[in-house]
Amino acid sequence: MKAVCILFVAFAFAALAQPQPNWWSARGVIRPDVEPDDFAIANLGQVKQFARAAVLEFEAKLPGGAGVVLHQKVTAWDNPVEPPDDYAVVTHGQLKHLLDAFYARLESVRATMAPDWPPVVAPWAGGVTGLASAQNTAVANIGQVKNAFAGLEGDRASRSLVDSGALDPTTAGARFGLGWLRDSDGDGVSDLEELATGTDPLDASSHETGDLWLRVTIPMARF
Repeated sequence: MKAVCILFVAFAFAALAQPQPNWWSARGVIRPDVEPDDFAIANLGQVKQFARAAVLEFEAKLPGGAGVVLHQKVTAWDNPVEPPDDYAVVTHGQLKHLLDAFYARLESVRATMAPDWPPVVAPWAGGVTGLASAQNTAVANIGQVKNAFAGLEGDRASRSLVDSGALDPTTAGARFGLGWLRDSDGDGVSDLEELATGTDPLDASSHETGDLWLRVTIPMARF
């Protein structure tokens, strides 16, 4: 079974590999003081924990929040028709099906915030099909769950900001995600907004008051 899982990582989830987002520890989905076991089998309760934290992060960072669909999923978990088995193992198909809703929400926001950027699509583009296939019925491990949720950052987490002033995301093929909504230089404006106005996301002094119109047209909650 482990060989099947490792093979599937290379096939579907490897493209999602990212440095660990800060919000994971801030929202309590991981404990930095505990040695991770990424090859351990993931259960439903662990995936729910990740998903709840991701919904909160979407709510904090995205205009309009996490959206109706994701809120409905969390509400259904809080008010189950039958008692859930949170210790049940999670399959690749279930994980992909859940993450599809997150990627769809990012795409709806991308269309407004960064309309010239490439569309946001899950690495398994086209949605979950053939759930009875060997790949989708294979059991997911903790490392695969982490990689799947790290993909919500877009490619921002692994891109250097050093030359970001010269970056043209439309030609570089940058994938939109939570990572682009960071405020790396702490000037109160997201990196995406700074790129849109030609200022440097690493230099707080580069942002001019004349760019404040972006804060009005693209409102975002910042904590």
